[in-house]
Amino acid sequence: MQGMFTGRVALITGAASGIGRAIALRLAREGAMVSVVDVNLREAKKVVREIKDSKGKAIAIQCDVSKEEQVNQAVRETEKKLGSVGILVNNAGIAGAAFLADMMTEEWLRMFEVHCNGMFFFSRAVIKSMKEGDRIINISSVDGIQGRILGTH
Repeated sequence: MQGMFTGRVALITGAASGIGRAIALRLAREGAMVSVVDVNLREAKKVVREIKDSKGKAIAIQCDVSKEEQVNQAVRETEKKLGSVGILVNNAGIAGAAFLADMMTEEWLRMFEVHCNGMFFFSRAVIKSMKEGDRIINISSVDGIQGRILGTH
């Protein structure tokens, strides 16, 4: 499978740690040029360093996925430095725990802004330049299909 994505540009949100980091490293190993997008720039740069140490090409971009202008800027920067995005992985997410009766409106809205708006903003920003065979991949938690008493949002 090595080289499966050679020459393709992949943008991964929430790529500084966890599943996003693993996806970024794997796509780089398969030849993709990777845009490591995360709110935590310091950790995103560490992932880029790992990719470059393995002879891959990557950039780190700080972005709060819930902020439309930051999303558009991240896509512009990726396109300028790497080329058109052919693989978008909407992976950024946050966690929280609260009983519905105790949940603050701000908690509810923040969860929605990151998970839903972030996916929408990034998908819309890249879709116009995508070609046949390009992909958008949306990652979700198991909480998306199986509820939790402290996970109403």
